[in-house]
Amino acid sequence: MGAVWAVSIIWVGAAIGCGNSAGEYAGVPSAARLVDERPERVAFVAGAAGAVYVRDVAADEVVFTRALVVGQTVEACGERLTVDGQLVRATGLRSDAMYQVFFVPRD
Repeated sequence: MGAVWAVSIIWVGAAIGCGNSAGEYAGVPSAARLVDERPERVAFVAGAAGAVYVRDVAADEVVFTRALVVGQTVEACGERLTVDGQLVRATGLRSDAMYQVFFVPRD
């Protein structure tokens, strides 16, 4: 039940447009909106087709980017990054990192 609640909160954040200042982060387009930010585990469910960017705050780098279709889920938890539950990256991630998830809907 807790996971469903978290996903609902994430989508609300995307809908109200929590912001990324234009050009604030290298590798993140200025049109991207911050949809989740927290230590250890972030998740996002795409409410529209678009592109997702997962950023390691301390390293100041985008560690993952990918085009998504409606309903796809991205999760970074510990040292694992998954899309729809399928492992897409297990190296170069830190279990103690603060991650940010940005999303840009496709026009």
